[in-house]
Order: sequence, then C-alpha cells, then structure tokens
Amino acid sequence: LTQRFQMWGQPRGDCPYKTPYLEVLRKSCIFVTVASLAFAPVHPALAETKQVVQGVVTQNLEAARSFQQGVNFYNRGDLDGATLAFRQALGQDANIALAHHYLGIILGKQGQLPEAIAQYQQAIQLDPSLAEAHYNLGVALYQQEQTQEALVAFGRAVQLNPSNAHAFYNLG
Repeated sequence: LTQRFQMWGQPRGDCPYKTPYLEVLRKSCIFVTVASLAFAPVHPALAETKQVVQGVVTQNLEAARSFQQGVNFYNRGDLDGATLAFRQALGQDANIALAHHYLGIILGKQGQLPEAIAQYQQAIQLDPSLAEAHYNLGVALYQQEQTQEALVAFGRAVQLNPSNAHAFYNLG
C-alpha cells in the first residue's frame, strides 16, 4: 500500500521544472528568480515591501534568497544543501510555509517521519490552503500507521485541490 503514495515534491521525469509545484508556479507566471531580485536596483520606497520568490512572501530578502537556494539544491538532489538553506531561510523568517513543507519532504525521504509530520503541520498552520502539505502530511501519517489522521489530511487535500488524483485514490 505504501507504494501508491507519491510525495508532491518528488521530482518527476516528465516535468522540466523538477517538481509539480514548480511547474504550476512557472505556468501561472508568478515564478520569480532570486537572481532577478538580487541584481535589480531597489528603490528606497520599496525597501519595506514584501519580496515574492516562487510564491514565498517575506519581508526579508535574505530569507527569500536562502529559500531559493534551498529549492535549487533540492532540484539538483542535494538534500543536505537544501536542508541547510531551508533552515537558514527559516532562521531569518520562521513564517515561510513552503520552507517548512520542503523540509518535511526531505525529512520524510530520510525516514524521519515524526520530524516530517511536525514540519508539515507547521506549514499548514502558516498556510492552511497549502494542499500539498495536507497531502504529504497524510502520506507521512499513513506511514506512521495513523490511518484515521491520514484520511483526514487526504480529505482536506482533496477539498483544497479537487484535481489531486493521488489524494482521491488514497481516500479509498
């Protein structure tokens, strides 16, 4: 049964952006690279505005850069580098839900399921609309033999993203 679960952030061979999440961001035209932010002149009036990097909203440009580095490391398969970068981003701004989500994915891949669950729960607390975090929480809970809790998480993932076939399938 556990083979039927696929974590949302796992690279797929048919996706040129390495993860389905990044593919969606790219298609929805909100994909902003840190390089464009780093080399663009910052007007003093905009210094206090929020920075948006791959759907991440933060007032801390360094946190945004660290998050982007984490995504880049993750996409290259460097989980240690990604973990370090995501933790650095969270050290600069603990409210980046996607950084918690990515850490959950990495910890899950490393078999650290209780820690992964905690990261998914933190991501959901920060952004309850993050369907992928609900789905991956369900996967981790199922792997911990917490079936009822997993079904609740899958149900919430389906509510938020009715086109998530994996979540529908996992509901039974």
